[in-house]
Amino acid sequence: MEEASLSTELTDSVLEAVGRGLKIELKIKVQLELKDKVETWVLVLAPHRLFLLSARVPSKVEQWFSLLDLQELSSTTPTQLSLDFDRSRWGLRSVGDVDDVIAHIGFALRRICPAAAPAKLFKKLILKPVERMAPLLERWGIAQELGPCGQKT
Repeated sequence: MEEASLSTELTDSVLEAVGRGLKIELKIKVQLELKDKVETWVLVLAPHRLFLLSARVPSKVEQWFSLLDLQELSSTTPTQLSLDFDRSRWGLRSVGDVDDVIAHIGFALRRICPAAAPAKLFKKLILKPVERMAPLLERWGIAQELGPCGQKT
């Protein structure tokens, strides 16, 4: 993943900003799409939260959300990701694989609610092309269910 591109100094600053005692599942540089510009940020996924931090030293937590506040997750290309929360929407572009980020979010949700499939915990999950869903379900260890006509759902 893109974690390797974070300098040691930036990684230490990110750890300091979110708290050294917090287990970090993933940290990756992303491009945040703002109204009229694009800025580089660091996306950090912890077991129950997502953090968005400045990509400079000293790093600062700009926003954070509980994964349970995630309303919609959509990705129309393998490098683009949109996350909608109750209070905010993040339009992100990653130089890494967005499906890895989605998989990590799904793993975190699966730990929070072990009996539920991650895809069902999102109020809305949009992946294009739809063929991207099968590998994610496989990574989450979920067998695809057959629909009424025998097709995979």
